[in-house]
Amino acid sequence: KIHPHIDDEEKNAQRRFIDATLRGAIGANVVESVAAIGYLTANARLTVTLNGGTIMDNFYTQTPILTVARSMFSQTDAVVYDPDPARGLARMLDDGLAAHWTAERQRRQRQVACWVARMSMNINKTAQENVDVLQRHLDLAVGHGFVV
Repeated sequence: KIHPHIDDEEKNAQRRFIDATLRGAIGANVVESVAAIGYLTANARLTVTLNGGTIMDNFYTQTPILTVARSMFSQTDAVVYDPDPARGLARMLDDGLAAHWTAERQRRQRQVACWVARMSMNINKTAQENVDVLQRHLDLAVGHGFVV
C-alpha cells in the first residue's frame, strides 16, 4: 500500500521502487491496494514494508512483518529485518516465520507499541504529559552523553 496522501511524484517513485525490488524478487504477484491499512494488516498472512508508519499498524494487529529498510525497530524481535526482499520473504515463508509468528514476537510488538505511545507527544495528551515526554527524551539524551 502506498500512502494515499503523498504527491504523485513520490507515489511514482515508490511504484518504481516496488517494481525494482518486490516484483523483481517474487514476480507479478505484487499488487497495490487502496484498502484501509488496518484492514490489510489485520487480514494479511504477513506484510512487507520499508520503515514507515505501517510498522506500527502491524504492531497493533500483531501481524508478521518483514521490513526491508532500516528503522528503529530493525534490531528487535517485533519485526524480521532483511534489506534483501527475496531473502527476507524466503525467511518469512520458507522458514515458516510468518506461519509461526511466536507469542514472544507478538509480546515484543505490544511492548514496542506501548513504548512508542509513552514516548510520543500527542494532541490527546495534556500539555504537562507532553512536557513529561519531552523531558524523558532529554533525560535519555543526557544519559547517552549528549549535551542539551
